[in-house]
Amino acid sequence: MADLEKLRREIDALDDELTKLVDRRAGLAAEIGKLKKGGPAYRPEREAEILRRISSRILPKERMVAIFQEIISACRSLEEAIRVSSVHEWDGNTLTPVKGAGGVSAARSEAEAGYAWNWARTIWADSLS
Repeated sequence: MADLEKLRREIDALDDELTKLVDRRAGLAAEIGKLKKGGPAYRPEREAEILRRISSRILPKERMVAIFQEIISACRSLEEAIRVSSVHEWDGNTLTPVKGAGGVSAARSEAEAGYAWNWARTIWADSLS
């Protein structure tokens, strides 16, 4: 039992370190948001660059990527309020919000399409696990 308690204390200490690191990242993201002065918070090429760097020796890459997608999304929310898009139409090329569907605008929106795409990608990744 002593080994179990020791391992749990180590995990608790790591959780504390992770919390501090995520808070530090969030602070930097907030500063970046100020520098952008209203520019787009969602930059898919930047997110892809970050996710390509992610590696893990123990967790499968898709699980580590899912964790980082959540961290990135939470930090992005400090730059720009996240709107959840509930219904979109896919024409094989473009995601388009459906008029009157759960608080999304009827106009085409790159941001809302990006959020919808990330949501769909996350759901798809979760279905594989």
